[in-house]
Amino acid sequence: LATDIGHEASRRLRRDGVILPLGDIVGGITQQWPGRVLDTELEREHGRYVYEIELLGDDGHVYEFEIDAQSGRRLDVEREH
Repeated sequence: LATDIGHEASRRLRRDGVILPLGDIVGGITQQWPGRVLDTELEREHGRYVYEIELLGDDGHVYEFEIDAQSGRRLDVEREH
């Protein structure tokens, strides 16, 4: 079960050094997967903070990335249908 994290809590977590900046995460993704970011969310999932990033790739497909918000490690990527 995932819990959405609001903007204020996200800012506090970033300021306190708990999570990496979203801009750094998005920059890393778009270097490897060119496209346009459609949506981003920060969630608490299985005891860790996870960024979910939806991207419209230059190939016309939509991808959803799950990134560990503390380490920046990619946990999952799925192509939407």
